[in-house]
Amino acid sequence: MRSLSTDGRYAIISEGSGADSDEIGWEDSRLHVLEFGSATAPKMSAPLLPLAATRDAAYRVIRTSGTYFAVLTDNGAPRHRLVDIHIANPAAANWRDIIPESADVLQSVRLLNGRLVAAYLRDVQPLVRVRTLDGRLVREIQPPLLSHILAQAGSADSLLDIESESYLQGPTLTQHDLTTGASKTLLALPSAFPAGEYVQSQRWYVSKDGTRVPMFPVHRKDIKLDGTNPTLLYGCGASGTSTLPGYSPDILTWLALGGVYAVPSLRGGGEFGRSWYTAAILERKQTTFDDIIAAAEFLIAERYTSSSRLAIQGASNGGQLVAAVMTQRPELLAVAIAGVPPIDNLRYDRGRHRGQCGSAADSTQFPVLFASSPLHRVRPGTWYPATLITSALNDNRSPAWAAMKCAAALQAAQSCARPVLLRANVLGGHYGNSEMESLLANASDVLTFVASHLGMRAVSR
Repeated sequence: MRSLSTDGRYAIISEGSGADSDEIGWEDSRLHVLEFGSATAPKMSAPLLPLAATRDAAYRVIRTSGTYFAVLTDNGAPRHRLVDIHIANPAAANWRDIIPESADVLQSVRLLNGRLVAAYLRDVQPLVRVRTLDGRLVREIQPPLLSHILAQAGSADSLLDIESESYLQGPTLTQHDLTTGASKTLLALPSAFPAGEYVQSQRWYVSKDGTRVPMFPVHRKDIKLDGTNPTLLYGCGASGTSTLPGYSPDILTWLALGGVYAVPSLRGGGEFGRSWYTAAILERKQTTFDDIIAAAEFLIAERYTSSSRLAIQGASNGGQLVAAVMTQRPELLAVAIAGVPPIDNLRYDRGRHRGQCGSAADSTQFPVLFASSPLHRVRPGTWYPATLITSALNDNRSPAWAAMKCAAALQAAQSCARPVLLRANVLGGHYGNSEMESLLANASDVLTFVASHLGMRAVSR
């Protein structure tokens, strides 16, 4: 990755994705700069100078000021900090904290209207702190809870716009005056969905090893906690990705049918910083599976639902999660939806996936991968949940042959009347066909499958 400093004096060269997770996994990076001297007459023979020469953490340049670089990093700070690095003295011992690490996860820092706008997660809830360029706090802003946000420059230097959305509220743009503290809504997505009849909350449960894990349940306000509610449990827990509330027609349709929707913040994700991610990679990957199993057990114990009324869904690494849970604890679920899953641990050994998944070629990692590989845990004579595995013939991330092998193995092993189906898209790749008709067809097939096998009927309102 390459970029220029704002004055054109430096070319910033980053090897790696930056100071955060990417779509495959948390990636460490290195930072170097080329000092051109002048944007109009650059010295093309300038030497390559290191800012962070060792690939031991993640780094991203946020701004430059003369010979100083403000860098977002998790070096010595699993929840991130913003440091000033001088090009002549780049050793970590010489760094100065602009925004030190705190108990909150520093998700991002943006330079907007001459200020640093820092977006945080506090227990997976959004928080924004606006600071001067040297780190002094200007104002703290509390966006809507149970949402995720995007901060952007307002129409004047004193204004900051924050876009937020939640499971029940569509994208809403709110303007904040950093001088007075006043705020007003500029734009809100209109919706016919009766959001006032529903509630979203955050509940905490205890996983197998005693760790407290939060979860977002969403449902009608008037549901009875009698164990009969059809419930869709969605999980990811991989690649350092933070699974945050978002507005989706799929979810609204499920809620309108009378279902409960629940999303836990599984380890392997990034909701609590890098340590939350590293707690569930390589030989510790079972931790992610334990977290969502504990989430299912919590929903059952709290009488939201029961095993006969519970479905689990995930895509990509979340699809592997679904396959792992249904082969480890088939009695826990009634329905399993595994989307484009990397389902054969022993042959899923490409590129940077090794950083979080490991490699079967490593004799120390092979036993762990084999023990949790969904394909290799399929056992004949087992009552498996009603299962829908989705794939794409052009998927270069989670090859279709693996999904086909697992579907065939489950079909041969299934000892009850519940079906095991494979839906393989001819067009599109890992992220599917982006055409609206295809997206609607996929979502309709999934919800129809879940609803029919949980005994749900259409609800007219």
